[in-house]
Amino acid sequence: MSAWDRVAALARAQAEAAADRRLDELAAVQAELAALLRPLPAPPAGAEAALREALAQARAAELALAGALAERRGQLERLRAGRRAAVAYAGPRRRGGLEARA
Repeated sequence: MSAWDRVAALARAQAEAAADRRLDELAAVQAELAALLRPLPAPPAGAEAALREALAQARAAELALAGALAERRGQLERLRAGRRAAVAYAGPRRRGGLEARA
């Protein structure tokens, strides 16, 4: 397997880890990919297919991470709304507790 084919394989692993939200594995794959890319020279013409595959997989990983981020934002907003509702039900209290952070 050429170094460029290895780049494509790591990009696939990156996309899979991102899609499955295996963030520890994703970080390890990204570190391995960065270490592999650092010393590589400019790619030869024969590496075009592998690089196109790597680009497609990197875009898939980016989309998966954007989706995961949007999902987490929604969860956080629901938590904030729930916290505000709980504070409202509790009635007036002195500042500094839960309501100061809501």
